[in-house]
Amino acid sequence: MPFNTEARQEHLMTRRIALTAFAFSAATALPALAETRTYDVGNFEGIDVSSGIEVLYEIGTTKSVIVENKDGDFSDIIVESKGGDLVLKRPRKMGWGRRRAPYTVTVGASSLNSIEASSGSSVSGDGLSGPRASVEVSSGADVEISGIDAETVIAEASSGASMEIAGTCTTIDADASSGANLDAGDLICERLVADVSSGASIDAHASQSVRADASSGGSVKAFGGAGDVSVEKSSGGSVRVVS
Repeated sequence: MPFNTEARQEHLMTRRIALTAFAFSAATALPALAETRTYDVGNFEGIDVSSGIEVLYEIGTTKSVIVENKDGDFSDIIVESKGGDLVLKRPRKMGWGRRRAPYTVTVGASSLNSIEASSGSSVSGDGLSGPRASVEVSSGADVEISGIDAETVIAEASSGASMEIAGTCTTIDADASSGANLDAGDLICERLVADVSSGASIDAHASQSVRADASSGGSVKAFGGAGDVSVEKSSGGSVRVVS
């Protein structure tokens, strides 16, 4: 059969078009690399974040604050050191229908003793220390912290927020309200002081003593089998102490 040059050229052209289309579709399917910006701030011992900003932190390392945004838009975030805290917030309110830029902030610090998250923001990290460590979460924010090592831990959750903390302490003072969830079952402590109300819940661990006040449908569950227990309940509140 004679070799058909025209047919071969047509075949090669079709193949090139197909390969080009495949390469283009593969390239467009790949996610765009996010852009980052490093911020130089003063010293801080805590983090205060709001407005839907996500924070990932690590302690025992050099101080650093790196903000990530997939579009390279850093106009809608304020990063500053104020009152001993690293403050991460939005500079202004947006108009109706405008989408706010999402930010992920990676934080490095030698140590931290407080975390505060509000307004749909989130914080996750390993390590919180000091004679008094505090974690406060509100307005739908979410916090997950492990590796806590403190004498006293102050934990407060409100307005539908969620907190999950783990580590060790001598005393935990836990306060939850307005449908919030405070899970400190993996924070191994000796003493628990708990105040819960308005449909919120507290899980905690105390091996020696429990002082709990539950009202308005709030609930406390204390693990650790503490023998010294004092409980006040009203309006459908509940307290359980289990081994």
